[in-house]
Amino acid sequence: MPSLPVNPVLPPNFDSTPNEDRSSEELDAWWDRPYAVSRPVGEGGGYTVRCLDGGAWDRPTNYGEAATLEEAEEIAERELAARRLARSRPRLLVHKAAPAGSGWASVVTAAPRPDQPEVVLAGPMFLEQASDWIVQWQRAQLRAKGSAWPQMRIGSPGGGKNSGDRS
Repeated sequence: MPSLPVNPVLPPNFDSTPNEDRSSEELDAWWDRPYAVSRPVGEGGGYTVRCLDGGAWDRPTNYGEAATLEEAEEIAERELAARRLARSRPRLLVHKAAPAGSGWASVVTAAPRPDQPEVVLAGPMFLEQASDWIVQWQRAQLRAKGSAWPQMRIGSPGGGKNSGDRS
């Protein structure tokens, strides 16, 4: 990662503007670009690391505190990678306009930026098919990393605490 900007000059209201209200120029300049803000010595010194990355809907995400600039750069690199990974993971988008009881969904990833649409990977299809698509994707990812994935379909009975299993 290139050197982390420290105390950059930010656009007006940068810390309180909803991401979808930001201009394309502002997103071009600041989206996924971590920066550090130095803290006064009276507040312990060091740096606060932030990034406009969609982690918060109306302000930059606070990545953490660092005592040194080197530590701030490590935090920025680690947290930005985690945020990008989270945005790349497929999820279900259930279609509200589908006929009642039909259970239609698409598999999508988060929009790369607020001024861009979600990325549709598959669908529309039946909800169960979309769930199976995600499970197969997860298994392929883990096979590529040499791991095993537990057999569980999203929302299936017996799939764990959050799937309706109360035993």
